[in-house]
Amino acid sequence: MSFNSVIGHTRHVALLKRAIDGGVLAHALLFTGLKGVGKYTLARATARSILCTEPREGEACGGCDSCRRFDRNQHPDFLEVSPKKKDITIDQIREIRHAFRVRPTIAKNRVVVIREASAMNPYASNALLKTLEEPSHGNFLFLTVEEERELLSTIVSRCQRIRSAPLQENEVALNLAREKGVPSPEAITIARLSGGSYGR
Repeated sequence: MSFNSVIGHTRHVALLKRAIDGGVLAHALLFTGLKGVGKYTLARATARSILCTEPREGEACGGCDSCRRFDRNQHPDFLEVSPKKKDITIDQIREIRHAFRVRPTIAKNRVVVIREASAMNPYASNALLKTLEEPSHGNFLFLTVEEERELLSTIVSRCQRIRSAPLQENEVALNLAREKGVPSPEAITIARLSGGSYGR
């Protein structure tokens, strides 16, 4: 999953690639926006580029061992956390803290993505806050959530925010036609009904 797989969000993609290329990417990023708008895709594309051993202008090369492992969901320096049943628990946050104390295996960095971060229970939220207060070099933490108000304000304040607006109808329609083979008139109708959410 590369930046090329991101639908729309060209400004965010350019910003993230510049930050990665310049070595100035924030250690904590909060991706917000409508469900299905591409927050998770953007977070994974960013992670892939950070972990790549031969990135080019902020984009993962796609051919190194790190990229190949990432594409197979077998990268030892990438961890993804999502709700178990309905919550993200303190034990899952402790797993993140443990991972951040261990040196990366094949990459220079380690990346953790917390999907649906609003599912963190209060204990998990407070444990994560401590992790954010003590950032360590080479560790990156990405959170995805629909609205930042669903998180503790103290967590939000320690993250760089990437707010994803609803997609344009033409972006949804074009991708439906190109990637899914949907006939153009039907793709336009679907795009109008999507409300700017490709996932929807």
